[in-house]
Formats: sequence, structure tokens, C-alpha cells
Amino acid sequence: MSDVEVHAHQATLQLLNEVLTYLRKLPAVPATYHVAKTIEAHLLDARNAKVMTADLREEIRASCYSPAGIELLRAVLKGDELNLIVPEQAKNATGPHHLDPGVMSTLLSDGGLTLNLRG
Repeated sequence: MSDVEVHAHQATLQLLNEVLTYLRKLPAVPATYHVAKTIEAHLLDARNAKVMTADLREEIRASCYSPAGIELLRAVLKGDELNLIVPEQAKNATGPHHLDPGVMSTLLSDGGLTLNLRG
């Protein structure tokens, strides 16, 4: 199952959990009781519990390099967060093929720039 499918499955299970919470607030008639029990059994199924707690924070990394082979910018995608980092070697590099250290240090603080892609 891909990360996109897992996210969709997690969202569906979360919605079912909300439906279950709502059903439990209704009068305890046989129809709502049985539907609530069916949903509860589905949510407690070990396969679905595994999906609900799945950690999709696998890291994907990429970098761009100057013609001289100096790493200028590193991007790390972990879950929904993209972290852009200027390595120390790039901050100190000068020349026409390098990023301006002043501009980059203004844009990217010491910890880099983190973007939440779901926010």
C-alpha cells in the first residue's frame, strides 16, 4: 500500500471513529447498536489498527551541487514536512556558481526552513 493509500485509509478510519462516537450518543435502539458494534469491530481489527498507527515519516533526500561539487542546498522530505538546509560548506563558499551566503542565511535560519505540506 502506498503512502497516499495509507493516508486515505487513515482518514477513512478516522471518519468511522467519528461516526462511532456519534452513534454512541444516539438512543440505544437495535439498529444503531448493531451498526456501532460493526464499526467498532472494524476499527479494532489488527490490520486497521496497524494502518492507524503507521508512521509514514520515511525520509526522502535530495541535494543540488555547484559545478565544483559543493553541496549548495539539501532538501529532506519527512512525512508532510520539507526541510531545506544550506550546508556549512555552502555558507562559506564564494564565486559565481555559489549561493550568496548573506541571502541564504536570511532565508534559511541555522535549523533550515521547514514547510508543512499538509497545513
